[in-house]
Amino acid sequence: MKKYFLIAMCFLFTLSYSKQFLTVEDVRAEYELIQKDMPKYEKVTVTDDNNSTEGGTVVYHYENKRLKVIVGDYFGETGKLHEEVYFGDNYPIFVYKERSEYNAHIADKKFNEKKTKVYQERYYFDSNKNLIRYIDEKGKIIVSGDKLQDKSIEVKNEIIRLLKLRSTKK
Repeated sequence: MKKYFLIAMCFLFTLSYSKQFLTVEDVRAEYELIQKDMPKYEKVTVTDDNNSTEGGTVVYHYENKRLKVIVGDYFGETGKLHEEVYFGDNYPIFVYKERSEYNAHIADKKFNEKKTKVYQERYYFDSNKNLIRYIDEKGKIIVSGDKLQDKSIEVKNEIIRLLKLRSTKK
């Protein structure tokens, strides 16, 4: 009986000190907290020239040496990409991507920034690092199926790439 009591207490103790993100609403609430505290975070900026033709920068935001946000900005001749990765207890909880597509090459006389098309994607993760919702560039919400699995692999690979980039630039 004592053994079961100790196991139960350890389980409850663990739950009380690690946030559980099970729903999109949980993720949104944590996102809001991170956004509010972001100006206080320590920042480390790294150049990332391997992801675009015109270069890019990645900024890592830390709270007490714990990674909270990665923000990447990449520039190209025909567009740009902005991505943000938000972390809960050392795992991703939300990814936002904004891709801008120019109407013409930036050196072309026809280039007009006002004609730029903007596409957004959102990815929501639970505490088990599972992608639970993906909102595609057209605003379609996807919560299951092959597309969700494909997007999960794609975004996790990008997060791993960003984490490796930081570890190689210390």
